[in-house]
Amino acid sequence: MNNITNYKYHNPVKISFGPGTCVEAIKDIIGKESYIVEVFYEKTVMDKLEVIWEIEEALPNCEIIKHSEMKSNPEINDLKAFMNNRNDLGDWIIGIGGGSTMDFAKSVAFLSPQEFSLEHILKKKSVDPV
Repeated sequence: MNNITNYKYHNPVKISFGPGTCVEAIKDIIGKESYIVEVFYEKTVMDKLEVIWEIEEALPNCEIIKHSEMKSNPEINDLKAFMNNRNDLGDWIIGIGGGSTMDFAKSVAFLSPQEFSLEHILKKKSVDPV
């Protein structure tokens, strides 16, 4: 008896390295349309690199909402507080920086379209043994 489930997986990934590649990748993805773009970054690092200024310049038709107060190793309560106080819903979410910033941005991107609260998603459910 074959217990393998058939599936297909397709994940084209474009990876760019070097000065200016972040902004070029964002322009390639977003284009020249008008969107609300939320950018998550660590202020102390990214301000020195001028990446945020470059993103604003590259996307003149977009409203850029900056979230720069990223905390190292954010906890669930940090994410919950952010989601509960969030007024702006961006069309695009961009995370720039290290692991904590990227994880936070990915969590916001995942939770934004959900119909359920963070509490509901994280609630433990009992599972009957098979």
